[in-house]
Amino acid sequence: MPIHNQFLNDYGMTFSLIGGGFPVLAEVGRPRAAFTTNNGKHKDRPISAANGSFFITDDYRGRTRPKTLRVKYDKPVSFASGEILDIDQRYKKTEQWTVKAFDIDNKLLAKDVFTSGDQDTRTDDGKATLWKFNNLSRDISYVDLEFTGTKRDFIGVGFDNFFAKVAQPPPPPPPPPPPPPPPPTKLPSVFSFRFTDIKAVEDDLEGDKFQLAFEVLNWSNQPAAGVRIALNEGTDSFPMIDKRPFFAGAGIDSNGRPNGSDADPIPGNQQFGNNGAVVQSTDTAIQWDASQFNFNTFTNRPIPNRDLLGVGPRNTPGACALVPGCRVVGGRPNPFFGTPQVATETIDDGNNVLDGFVVTVDDFDEGEVISFNWNLLNVDGNLIGTPVSGNEYGFGTANIVRTPIGEDPDAEFRIFEQNTGVEQSERLFAQGSYQVTEYSPVNYDITIAGALSATNSLATQTVNSTGEPIALFAAEVTTGVTGAFLNPADNIFNSPVNAQLVASNPGSGGSDSGGSDSSNPGDSGSGDIQTSVPEPTTMTMIGMTAIALLRYKRHG
Repeated sequence: MPIHNQFLNDYGMTFSLIGGGFPVLAEVGRPRAAFTTNNGKHKDRPISAANGSFFITDDYRGRTRPKTLRVKYDKPVSFASGEILDIDQRYKKTEQWTVKAFDIDNKLLAKDVFTSGDQDTRTDDGKATLWKFNNLSRDISYVDLEFTGTKRDFIGVGFDNFFAKVAQPPPPPPPPPPPPPPPPTKLPSVFSFRFTDIKAVEDDLEGDKFQLAFEVLNWSNQPAAGVRIALNEGTDSFPMIDKRPFFAGAGIDSNGRPNGSDADPIPGNQQFGNNGAVVQSTDTAIQWDASQFNFNTFTNRPIPNRDLLGVGPRNTPGACALVPGCRVVGGRPNPFFGTPQVATETIDDGNNVLDGFVVTVDDFDEGEVISFNWNLLNVDGNLIGTPVSGNEYGFGTANIVRTPIGEDPDAEFRIFEQNTGVEQSERLFAQGSYQVTEYSPVNYDITIAGALSATNSLATQTVNSTGEPIALFAAEVTTGVTGAFLNPADNIFNSPVNAQLVASNPGSGGSDSGGSDSSNPGDSGSGDIQTSVPEPTTMTMIGMTAIALLRYKRHG
């Protein structure tokens, strides 16, 4: 019985003989169709019972050299095997079979050669010899079993136990991993509060009275229609020389830096006027209305906001775009992985800035510090941010210390745990304003309570403009921090407190050192908050100042 495609449907194989014809089915036993064993005693009987009762052989009954048997697979296979029966030797004539595997392009992938044993032992007589191919460079489309021995006739052979495993399509390559998400937004390093001018007050006999002008920048999520400052417990973190420094007045310098009627604005800034007004001024708290006048449109408005936190959690370029002069460095080709860099002199070049807020501070001796909370107020007069709600760019603390002339500030000096240390950098003092060389031409010594307005009043004469230092200052401004109010009555918005004093500071106490009756908020800022100490001797004053400064003297 010819065998061709009977096993195609079930096993995916067809059989043929190269040169024409098909192999035939042989049954174990007589009559012989393929080979004999044991010197001809047994007909077509494989040695192993694993070959069963049937196998295939060539169609010439061994009388001539067998044709090459081709086993073709309907689909490429990754594994192919079978058995050749009765590879033996007789009369020094070798039986040998070469099995070759080909791919779909008829390219030889691999071959194996099987040679008979010697004629005396006849170890391969009727024996099944296994051939197999596995994991070749390409999948197998067909296998040829070719007789390559030296015998010319009476070559008995059988083929059995064909097996193939269809090549499974390679699994699709895993999808490329999604690009890593951009890192958390890196916010540009900006400032929200900066001193723009400091002048000494003329005719102050003690030489400890100064006018400090500052600008605010609104990086919050709302326009700012007001600014409020109030002393906090950090003011007592240094020993007092005579009595605690205090606010002695407030005002608006409409044309901004410098203090007075002249105009010498910070280079690069837009031309805005400050049309605000003082609405409260006590010795511990000051509040201004903030009104930005635009000289191009002749309109007034609150301080516009640039919402740094509103750009989202993974948007460094978006945050950088809000800050004038900011550029993203690195991260190519994806700027979301870069780092924002911005020069100090361009940070306040946008429209979210207003200069010209002035506060007078008295009894500010060398070695003393003033620490105050600052808040931006929205158009409804409420806080834009607190430690538990709102926007952290809407509030913070400012610490300013008067340092001895000729000495560098102590960078390690901190008032609150959230602080990093005072500086004299451009981020804190515009154009070197930490060095006081002039007396103020304008007097802001008006202290009011309630809804009255303090404006520029008595003009004075500039008496020192030689450049010789009158006083030196250093400062630190921190956003998102509120200290305990020195006068609890100044906490008119009931803001929570999150600043923790540095325990090692040699202060004279915190908010328990004085203050007006909290049940009488209308009297807040009265002189009751001032606490005098016994007049020290000259040597004691020198010693106290030395202790205050040397305790934080920079090492190295």
